[in-house]
Amino acid sequence: MRKNILIITDLEGISGVSTIEEVQPEYKNYQRTLEYLMDDTNAAINGAFLGGATDVFVVDGHCTGINFIEGALDKRAIQVPASEFSTNPPDKYDALITIGCHPMAGTTNGFLDHTQSASQWFEYKVGGKAYGEIGQQAITLGAYNIPLVMVSGDLLACKEARELVPTVATATVKTGICRNKAECIPHIEALKLIENAACDGVQRMDEIIC
Repeated sequence: MRKNILIITDLEGISGVSTIEEVQPEYKNYQRTLEYLMDDTNAAINGAFLGGATDVFVVDGHCTGINFIEGALDKRAIQVPASEFSTNPPDKYDALITIGCHPMAGTTNGFLDHTQSASQWFEYKVGGKAYGEIGQQAITLGAYNIPLVMVSGDLLACKEARELVPTVATATVKTGICRNKAECIPHIEALKLIENAACDGVQRMDEIIC
């Protein structure tokens, strides 16, 4: 059975990042932030293959989609440019994994909570219900019968995902103390959680309803 897995990444919810400054390109150690991004992404890729993935496709989904360190992505994965992904039907994918997620705008103590743009958006609603970026992706891919099977991010991002898809696998890598500050679990531990959750989500993908 084919299991083509799509991974979409963000930056705010990756492991090791605990302050707002660390996701800003002018931050003096921003390269380390991008290294955390690659670590989390590769952990999810490995977990997906352990779970039986046939192929793994990855979209750099943060901002303009130019955050990946050249040559650092697991060689088994296929990177899909964000511009290409946004214009092509996703019918070649069978399940969705989202890495580095943050909660929707207005989530109290959600680390860097926002929906699209913190300065320009507050609520995004479908059928009168508010959704964040996790929900947007789940709705968009769900329209093609592609289930959201795994999410990593802070505590409240993972909670948001489970409220949307109760059986989704999650990896909580940090807990927000306030909007701009979080307490991270040890990086090695976070990577193992991500790998295990990705494996679990892919193994159970047929049981997870869009």
